[in-house]
Amino acid sequence: MKESLIRSILEVEDQHWWFRGRRNVVSHVLEKFIPKPCGEVLEIGCGSGANFSVLEPFGNLHAVEMDKVSRDAANKRGQTQVEDGYLPDGMPIDGDGFDLVAMLDVLEHIEKDKEAMVAVKGFLASGGHTIVTVPAFQALWSHHDDLNFHFRRYSMKSLVGVLKAAGLDVLYCTYTFFTLFPMFATVRLLEKIKPNASRRSEKIHVPPVIVNDILGSLVSLEGSFMPMFRFPFGSSLLAVARKPL
Repeated sequence: MKESLIRSILEVEDQHWWFRGRRNVVSHVLEKFIPKPCGEVLEIGCGSGANFSVLEPFGNLHAVEMDKVSRDAANKRGQTQVEDGYLPDGMPIDGDGFDLVAMLDVLEHIEKDKEAMVAVKGFLASGGHTIVTVPAFQALWSHHDDLNFHFRRYSMKSLVGVLKAAGLDVLYCTYTFFTLFPMFATVRLLEKIKPNASRRSEKIHVPPVIVNDILGSLVSLEGSFMPMFRFPFGSSLLAVARKPL
């Protein structure tokens, strides 16, 4: 990921509706599948640590982040000691003692995604769970994906395929940001029509407060229906998988 974009994300990750919405969705889903506390919890690719508040109630929190700027920001939160590492073969962790592993918009950054999930399975205790979020639909590829150094966007079929190929049992998979998908799709279409328009700035801006709150609330509302429902489309995907007993 470009350093300018990393720094921009660090500035807005606690307030921006998209990040807030994702945290709310993840929180709703975890509440349905994971006992509290469950034991040892690991976040891989934790960024600035904005997700720690969601994950910490589920157990003893550990975290790994390969980017130094993000890692330093996460360590300043004081909730856990964040270590340097990356998937599939650069992790500072041995053994299979984790009851929950979170990878929130991380897998798309890894070229060898199947090998990465095999490694994640190796970190999980028997019956342990992983929660994964990724961007959806290759047709939505944009300059933002280029700036993020993404290797791919996923369909439900491709994400489930990667998890199953790693030997994990997929318990739940759904598209997310369903209510805002028309907005995402329209923006991406306009970017394809006028590609230079999407390249003017690498800075992420927080919308006005009322707009930011409304958009975040819409995404959070989706989370309240999970996992009772699986949304048929959206700009992201969320999956929960388990290591077999």
